[in-house]
Amino acid sequence: MASKYRKKFTMPEGFYQVLEDYSREVLRDQPRDIIEFSYLYFKALEEVSPCQLPFTCQQQAFCNSKRCEIQTGFF
Repeated sequence: MASKYRKKFTMPEGFYQVLEDYSREVLRDQPRDIIEFSYLYFKALEEVSPCQLPFTCQQQAFCNSKRCEIQTGFF
């Protein structure tokens, strides 16, 4: 049951897409160290486009190549 005292938060623009992409990569890669994976994933995003979300197709392709680099670091 929802409380009338519960604060309603607004989602920042692009947040849902970032969260969805991140979740997909975690589920796809199944990293052993999720904290390190998360750090490297978001660091790679920052290098791609520090202040421009959502991504263009070209940026997403670059991000996917970074994901491959990140993934190899865990094995």
